[in-house]
Amino acid sequence: MTATNGLAILEASIEEATANARFVEAAYRFVSDAAPIIFQSDRDVSANARQGLKEVLSLRRSPPDPAYRGLIVQIVGAFESYVASWCAVQFGRLEADLNDNGAAIDPQFRQSFLAKAGVALQHLPSGTVMGARFNFADLESSLPNILRDARPIKFHSDVVSVRLGACNAEKLEKLHEFFMLDPLFAKRLGAHKATLNWRNGSASPTAAAQLIKKELDDLIDLRNDLAHGQTRNVTVDAVSNAAKLVIALANAMAD
Repeated sequence: MTATNGLAILEASIEEATANARFVEAAYRFVSDAAPIIFQSDRDVSANARQGLKEVLSLRRSPPDPAYRGLIVQIVGAFESYVASWCAVQFGRLEADLNDNGAAIDPQFRQSFLAKAGVALQHLPSGTVMGARFNFADLESSLPNILRDARPIKFHSDVVSVRLGACNAEKLEKLHEFFMLDPLFAKRLGAHKATLNWRNGSASPTAAAQLIKKELDDLIDLRNDLAHGQTRNVTVDAVSNAAKLVIALANAMAD
């Protein structure tokens, strides 16, 4: 998985969600405005069409919020999948440095990785981690070389991604720390071209980075409430804003 592929998959998923939101909004407006006019006109409308219009009209009192709620969950799920692919890219970068350039494993990184691997191995008897299938054989075969700093080095990225869940700001910060990267929610994020487009020049880079952090946490809180059955009002604009936020953040993470 490359960074480009991960972004392309995310953008396709986000476009699907936003297209569905636009369709629901357009259909709701049609049901509320155009359908009664058609039904009450003197045009020659077949019995089947007239019955269909009656059914549509009976639904116009149902707000579109439930559809939008599902799309929020879909957008956050797509971002979670993107972060998992981003982790695989970071592991690939480290593997290339170690295997091709002869660099030594950073002791702190090795300790952190082995700790995560140990957590995953606790689930070995079940064959799954948090209900997800896990390739324990692949992990076990890679550990001896990591312990000895012998080549070839292969990191099993699922030790990180399988336990991700919905990725709030704190989780992303910890991932950047784990991979020995610069802090994410800093001036560099706010100055990235993707976030420049997102904020439309409305804040300084540092303030924009903190705004992204807050809006991401708000989005994850909304997703968690919806996923656990709480009723929250969600509009088509909320879906659109969530999509723009996720795309901007993912593009910035990819660079």
